[in-house]
Amino acid sequence: MQTSPHHARARFPFLITLVLFVAAVFLAPNSAGAQPRPEIGAAIDKFLAAPALEGGLTGVLVERVSDGELVYEHNADTRLMPASNRKLFSTASGLAILGKDYRFQTRVLSMAPADAQGAITGDVILKGEGDSTIMPTDLDEMAEQLWAKGVRSIRGNIVGDGNAFPGQPYGAGWGWDYLSDDYAAQIWGLEVNRGVITVRAKAGAADGDPVTVSLDPPVTKIPMVSSARTGGKEADCLITRDWNSSVILISGHLPVGQTTQIDIAVGDPVTLAAELFRAALVKRGIDVQGIAYSAVTPVAAETVLATHHSVPLDQYLKLTNKPSDNLLAESIIREIGRVKAGKGTYEAGYTEEQKWWLAEGIDTHLVQLADGSGVSRRDYVTARAVVALLRVMAKRSDFPVYYDSLPIAGVDGTLRKRMKGTTAEKNVHAKTGTVGEVSCLSGYLTTKDNTLYTFSILMNHIPGSASQAQGVQNLIVAYLTDHL
Repeated sequence: MQTSPHHARARFPFLITLVLFVAAVFLAPNSAGAQPRPEIGAAIDKFLAAPALEGGLTGVLVERVSDGELVYEHNADTRLMPASNRKLFSTASGLAILGKDYRFQTRVLSMAPADAQGAITGDVILKGEGDSTIMPTDLDEMAEQLWAKGVRSIRGNIVGDGNAFPGQPYGAGWGWDYLSDDYAAQIWGLEVNRGVITVRAKAGAADGDPVTVSLDPPVTKIPMVSSARTGGKEADCLITRDWNSSVILISGHLPVGQTTQIDIAVGDPVTLAAELFRAALVKRGIDVQGIAYSAVTPVAAETVLATHHSVPLDQYLKLTNKPSDNLLAESIIREIGRVKAGKGTYEAGYTEEQKWWLAEGIDTHLVQLADGSGVSRRDYVTARAVVALLRVMAKRSDFPVYYDSLPIAGVDGTLRKRMKGTTAEKNVHAKTGTVGEVSCLSGYLTTKDNTLYTFSILMNHIPGSASQAQGVQNLIVAYLTDHL
């Protein structure tokens, strides 16, 4: 069929547009979606061929923040366990949804104020609302508030209420074999001392003497059973707690003159908080007639006797990311659920997180996160999703808060001993992540010309040690900082 002159004129502009488009794609400098620089790819490929990673699976993605220029990718769409890189999502969501000035609150309540003699008839409730940073000194300050209001005696009990975060006090997929470890403290709306207690054992004066055991903070409600004895040439004193019990067990031997200690997640952190508050009240001079225990606050308990606020969220994020605090990360997700959906559960908070991710255009269809801290082995992300999150945060006005919350290579947090003496030192702000056979590092790096890049390195099923995997990560990041 012959084409008429009219048809030819109509198609000509389209052909010009098509040619210009093809030329732009193939002749333009490297940009988003373009092929990565081959020399950088070859160098990173060599690092990833390390024996410590043989048989494992690694996902890597590196992009320039300003325009998304691709630097390197390897298995970037493979779902992998992030370990504590999950906290990048938790803290970003907390900052975006709650705001940098948000503060957690803890209140002391009663059914009625003190009478003319300073006596409160009935129970006093220590009601937690998500703050996982409360320490015994904060309880002293709240006791001081009661004293300032004229409270001199409490004719009732001290009740701890941690039900702002109801339901399962552990993350989904956590293993029973580490639930007494300090990094796996139970997750409640009321926590003191991070839900952890220090158990100290001290040898007696002579072989055969019982080992002396003490607790810090000092409490009486935590049951202990000790069969440990003084003796031997080497310490083999074991301090444990069964995952489903509150009883602390001390066994073995401790040579004369030696001590040992360990931090253990307590079996009932809400009652621990109530007991410590009772002790703070008594120390201040307030007579407390009742005992300390945990329960749900009665609806009628509306008299506010004291209020304590956490540090603002911008500081809370530093306390979460730099040391990689699991309890604080979990509390952030549950607080999102409590504030936005009226229910302080992980599920409610995670749903609100996902809404924000989708609103920001983050494709998370390959992302599955079962807890807020990354302890769970049911967490899965892709390197591409992590980098997408990091780029979204880099475009926000509150990015400095997020950026400053991350560990700095060679300076602080979980990166304080890594990449010292390299170009990466002080130029990398990133989150570490480690669980069994998993080691990850994701965050931001700044090059010599002050250009900001995002990167995610997710290493799973590694046969070597975590330190060997971290060594490879250090090499990759330092190389990028030096050569980009």
